[in-house]
Formats: sequence, C-alpha cells, structure tokens
Amino acid sequence: MTTAARLFGADIMIGLGSGDFLAASVAANGELLLVSGEQAALQQIGLRLYTMHGTLWYDVEFGSFVLHWIKEESEPLSREALCQEVETRVNDDPHVVPGSASCAVTDWDETGVVLLLTLELIGAAHPYNLILRLAPSGDEAATVEVILEVVASGDPDDTSL
Repeated sequence: MTTAARLFGADIMIGLGSGDFLAASVAANGELLLVSGEQAALQQIGLRLYTMHGTLWYDVEFGSFVLHWIKEESEPLSREALCQEVETRVNDDPHVVPGSASCAVTDWDETGVVLLLTLELIGAAHPYNLILRLAPSGDEAATVEVILEVVASGDPDDTSL
C-alpha cells in the first residue's frame, strides 16, 4: 500500500464531472470502480463543495455554500465571497494542508461559474490545480464538476500549466 493510499484511503469512484453526476462508476463486469490515494482526497474535496453545508446528519460541518452563487450576478463582491467560501471549505478538509487553498474566478456568466482552485494535499510532493464549474442543471438542481485537473510539477521554473 502506498503512502498516499494510507493517508487518504479509498472510496467508490463517483461521477464528479461526468454526465452521471454522483453516480457510482461501474466496470464492464458490474463491479464498482474504486479510487484511492490522492484521487480519493480530490474526490472528497469535490463532494465537500457540492454538498450543502449542514445537510449530512452524521457530520453537520461537512459541505459548503458555493451553490448559492450559481445564479448571482458577477460583481466584485460576489466573486470575492465565492472564492472565500471555496478557500475556507477546502482549507477545512483534513486532506489539505491548512492555508494552502487559493481560488480565482476565471469565468462567470448565465451558464455558470468557472473557478481555478489551487491546493496542497498533506504529504503530496506538488500542488494541485483544479478547474471547477458550478452550473445550474435543467431540473433546478445544481452541479459542481471538476472539468480539468492539472498537476504542477513542483519545479518553480515550469510554466507549462
């Protein structure tokens, strides 16, 4: 077992960022697919941002309020408040180095909000850069999806992100 798998464990792979949002991923033989290590931690962070804060009976501190911003106007105060909420909730995650999360709004229009989230996982050799999309869906529910994951090389001279 790798160090990352020991630190972050394993979980059932769910469809964050796919057409089957929050559905378990199933292999061709019918078995559930698993995710482990750093990918399990990143999946947990996506779930934290998607879940409304206080809705889990067994962990009322889990979740966030980011879905409240989906239909808001793109104004400087709204952008700052959304990024503050994302940073606060990601920094609260036990998988993340405290204070390492930073967020920036890259796009905000009637179709949704796109964020660039940078964070460091405990024990990881490099930071992660995630591009998140918050979007309303047709049935008035909302989604949070990881649309691109870029792993930084750790080399400060590498600008290939």
